[in-house]
Amino acid sequence: MKILLPAFLFAVSLYAQAPAITSIQNPASNILPGLPNYGMAQGQIFVLYGANMGPTTIVQPTSLPLPVSLGGTSVKITGLGSTTVYNAPLIYALNTQVAAVMPSGVPPGLGATIQVTYNGVAGNVFTTRVVDSNFGISTVDQSGGGTAVITDANYKVVTAANSAQPGVTYTMWGTGLGAANSDNNIATNGDLGTSIQVFVGGLPATVTYRGRSGGPGLDQINFTIPSGVSGCNVSLIVETNTTPVRVSNAPTLSIAQGGGACSDANAIPQAAELSALASKGSTGVAYISLDPNKNQALAFFLQFNSSQWAAVTPKFSTNSPGSCTTTVGSNGGGGDGPPASTGLDAGLTMTVTAPGGSVLPLPLVQTGIYMASLSSTSSGNYTLSNGTGGVNVGKFSVSFNGPPAFTWTNSNVTTITRSAGFKVVWAGGDANSYVNIQGSAPSTPVTVNGNVIQTNTNVSFLCQVPANTGSFSIPASILLAMPTAPVANTPNGTLAVALSTNPQVITVPGVDAGIAETNTAPVSTNVIFQ
Repeated sequence: MKILLPAFLFAVSLYAQAPAITSIQNPASNILPGLPNYGMAQGQIFVLYGANMGPTTIVQPTSLPLPVSLGGTSVKITGLGSTTVYNAPLIYALNTQVAAVMPSGVPPGLGATIQVTYNGVAGNVFTTRVVDSNFGISTVDQSGGGTAVITDANYKVVTAANSAQPGVTYTMWGTGLGAANSDNNIATNGDLGTSIQVFVGGLPATVTYRGRSGGPGLDQINFTIPSGVSGCNVSLIVETNTTPVRVSNAPTLSIAQGGGACSDANAIPQAAELSALASKGSTGVAYISLDPNKNQALAFFLQFNSSQWAAVTPKFSTNSPGSCTTTVGSNGGGGDGPPASTGLDAGLTMTVTAPGGSVLPLPLVQTGIYMASLSSTSSGNYTLSNGTGGVNVGKFSVSFNGPPAFTWTNSNVTTITRSAGFKVVWAGGDANSYVNIQGSAPSTPVTVNGNVIQTNTNVSFLCQVPANTGSFSIPASILLAMPTAPVANTPNGTLAVALSTNPQVITVPGVDAGIAETNTAPVSTNVIFQ
């Protein structure tokens, strides 16, 4: 017995470890605590993240109504300024995650507390913000970004191959519209009447229903696609007309007149690549990018199989012209390394000749990849050459256009009032180019009752606009997601503007498709988001 006692005591100590909540988020939007558009709505589904909160294998109820105790886990919530304790109906319980429904009776305010108990052991008291409504749009990859979950009248999901049509009504799915008359069973009050506005590609859409759909906390919004929008990555956002106004995450959807496959002028063309994949199971691609924003001139000659091409194409995705999206955290890119593929031997020599005649050598980095530093580009004709050629890619000399002349004319901006939007004005560009408008700002750490509910994270937005329009107004629905300046009259973020050419098709021997893109160096200024 003396030999077994230490092991027994160790096991008991592990078993009795207290649950520890580290974050609470809307599982549709995944907006982080402390950001301007953060808040757990009454009646919404939420997910707690942490440790020791439930069993090691997920436990879920098998029928309605939802229980308030599941696999030994329970969740109690106390509203700001209230002594009433609410038991949250549980959707699933797991060691590191617990999903539940926020009781509709919890009073709104920053200061609501939440606590998990597992097998009789109570965890930390975590502070959060409860609001009356704050919709989150569900996305295909469940990240809160990328493609939104949108269905037609037959519950068929909208995709790039099955685009939504202007003038037709669709359903978006998510959670956070607000309180209902049941949190643990099917609500019977239907349309909740929540005051919202849906924006598609920046244009207002007609809302025909907003309310519960089938299960506790699950919401749907039926909306009609406005005319005048199309593309494979059209922005979608829901604005809740509260005080202050709250905005959802900003995913995208595909829209095409008549439905079917979508298209964008600023997207990488894929017809030749897909044809090659269908006929021979692989595709050879030449891609040239002159991008001073990344201080990089790049040329790659790579062969992809079907799965490799499917994995790499999302990295080439852009917003549809006229759309804006928001991102929390890293924007990705630079540091991902070359895509999974097979390098094609295009020779030992690769050069880019600029419009003025200067020659930039692109050293061979690895088979099929050539790269050099690049600080600026100019308008006019560029030429890419590979000397005597290589084993897989024959000798070539191809031409493509640099970005046209471009000037951001109101770059002297110092303050951006988020609720008013901001109009960016420029001179130059043409019908074959588009303008990238990027904003970025860090959040401010938030501590409530000794709990750090948000550390620093970066919030950014990207708008991509046809260059020949001459101006673009960044919508308030995008800017309201940006953190405000913590110190009055002190810049807390940046605004940057640059021009890019639409992808240009080039002919390179030995590959199925050739594409060239060029950008101007971005002009950036420090701004106050207020």
